[in-house]
Amino acid sequence: TATGIVLSGLDSGVTVNGATTISANGGTPVVARYSDTVVAAFYIDTGTGNVNGRVLTVGATSFTVGSATTLVSTIGANTWQVRRFGTSDYFLLTFADTSDNQKAVVVQFNGSTFTAGTPITIVATQAGTDLVSDCLDSTRAIILYNDSNGLIRTVVVTRSGTSLSAGTQVQLQSDAPV
Repeated sequence: TATGIVLSGLDSGVTVNGATTISANGGTPVVARYSDTVVAAFYIDTGTGNVNGRVLTVGATSFTVGSATTLVSTIGANTWQVRRFGTSDYFLLTFADTSDNQKAVVVQFNGSTFTAGTPITIVATQAGTDLVSDCLDSTRAIILYNDSNGLIRTVVVTRSGTSLSAGTQVQLQSDAPV
């Protein structure tokens, strides 16, 4: 259970309310600034394996933590990422499910609630693959991964609301690494 989470972009001296903790497992929780007083926290719940979101409302020296919202149920691997689509209210969440399908989903955060779209599969049943992503603008992101032959592949995904669609996957290298 994490009781002291680093919040980037906030003034020093911000502390967690002593009665409130946020569970985190399998990597560092992710926080994204929404406004001067609101941040979105993304983390893996240790009891369920779900990726959850919580609203953190920041005061002068402390903050309150909203109720957990499940964004993705029971991820399989502990490697996951959250990236923001530009300065929009939308985030790209990449993860592996329990069958090692590497997936991506759009999460909307409007300052008070989270809404997750339907996940899409980027690459099926491939254990050990970690998706690496970055958002290009408010509607497009690029995702890279190693395929089962060790080759690096990439795909551009496009967001419309909380829906996500993938373009054609492209192999970036001509032969497997040594």
